[in-house]
Amino acid sequence: LRAATRGGVWLPIFYQSLAMMAPLSKILGMRLSFLVGVGTFWAALPSIPSFCDAYTLPPGLKGGTKLSFANKEPGVDVVFVLRERPHARFTRVGNDLLTSIAVYESEAKRGCAKTLNPLGKHESP
Repeated sequence: LRAATRGGVWLPIFYQSLAMMAPLSKILGMRLSFLVGVGTFWAALPSIPSFCDAYTLPPGLKGGTKLSFANKEPGVDVVFVLRERPHARFTRVGNDLLTSIAVYESEAKRGCAKTLNPLGKHESP
């Protein structure tokens, strides 16, 4: 219903349902004609086009990048715009991710190994 409201399609369909309910109310009664009108309204609404595709994003995409998928259904182009949100541990500089790790003076003098938790579940530290 939200897509039909934004596209302005719902109003003519609504009027068509009302026009059909008026003569039916004399034959079927008010309650049944109302149910038929509501059912006609919902059945006449355009369906939302759906597509299911697996797509792997290439590394290095920045916020504002537009990914478009065309020709999935005639007359329908789907466009996604990527948004970046701030991360708790990492900041982005160009194509690089930066983070900070605390290294104490005593560790720096004698040498140490630090483990950095991976960003995703499928990456090794």
